[in-house]
Amino acid sequence: MQAEFYSAEISALRSNKQLRNSSEIKSLVPYLDEGCLLRITGRLLEAELCFGEKHPIILPRRCKFTELLATREHQRIGHCGASATLTQLRKKYWIPKGRQLVKTMIRICLIYKKYNAEPADQLSGQLPRDRIS
Repeated sequence: MQAEFYSAEISALRSNKQLRNSSEIKSLVPYLDEGCLLRITGRLLEAELCFGEKHPIILPRRCKFTELLATREHQRIGHCGASATLTQLRKKYWIPKGRQLVKTMIRICLIYKKYNAEPADQLSGQLPRDRIS
C-alpha cells in the first residue's frame, strides 16, 4: 500500500534525495526501515517504548485498508470514542489526518451511535376539553 500511495517518497528516500515540498508526509521526516516500510523518525528515542511505538508505520489515509484498520480497532476496544481509537492505532501506525479518518469511521458505527444516543425531547400534547375545567 505504501508503494502505491507513496511511490515518489520511497524512490526519493532510496536514492537519498529530499522529499518534494508538496509531499504530505515530508513534515514527518520519514525513513525506510529494513523491510522497506516507511516509518516516522520520532523524537522518542530515549523513551522506554517498543520500536513500533517510537517509529510507527506510515499509512495512507485515503485507502480501504486504513479504513478497515480503524474500524477494527474501534470495535476491538469496545466502541470507544475517537481519541481512544486513535491512541490504539498510533501504537503501531501513523495516519496523516488520522483524527479525521477515525471520526468519520465512528460516525457511521451504529453501535457507537446507540451507546451515545441522547433521549429526544418530547413535546407535550394539548389537553382534551374534559380535563381542562
